[in-house]
Amino acid sequence: MKLERGRAEDAGQYKCFVSNIKGSDQDTLSLIFAAFYKEPDFFIQLRPSGAVFKFETQGYPKASVSWYNEENEDISPLSETLYQQSGDGLYSLQSILEIGDANRSSNYTFRLRNDVLHQSVSRTFGLSKEPKPYETRTRNRWLFAVPLLIAEFLIILILVRALYQRQSHPIIRETQNGC
Repeated sequence: MKLERGRAEDAGQYKCFVSNIKGSDQDTLSLIFAAFYKEPDFFIQLRPSGAVFKFETQGYPKASVSWYNEENEDISPLSETLYQQSGDGLYSLQSILEIGDANRSSNYTFRLRNDVLHQSVSRTFGLSKEPKPYETRTRNRWLFAVPLLIAEFLIILILVRALYQRQSHPIIRETQNGC
């Protein structure tokens, strides 16, 4: 049996009859339609209050999708996965995970499973938190202010010591008439 340009609706049971001089026979064949999911496209959108991660791919049948944080906790309930079937029967899959600053971790894992073909796609990615501009300015101010304060303290300490030495060792001056 040869089937060209198979589509999702071709899946099912087929009865095959074979006959020749020696006799005839029949059997039932099961046809399963499946297509491997393509390498997912990955998008990151940074927002002031967090980030949005999005994976897009295409395959068949509907795949299961899950998301995990760096502690390997399932955070899939925070995500939304959309499926849209195209004219060729394949599913376009779009999975979106939105994370706020409060729930932000540094590593995330996206997992896709196509059980029919025993396909598993897992992508782990890192996200580092950049300091906010005001945090950088504040840190730079302290880097300048601390050495300046130490220098001022040392100058005051030297002046106090000099005054103390002057008062404890008065200078004796001689006058012209010997007194």
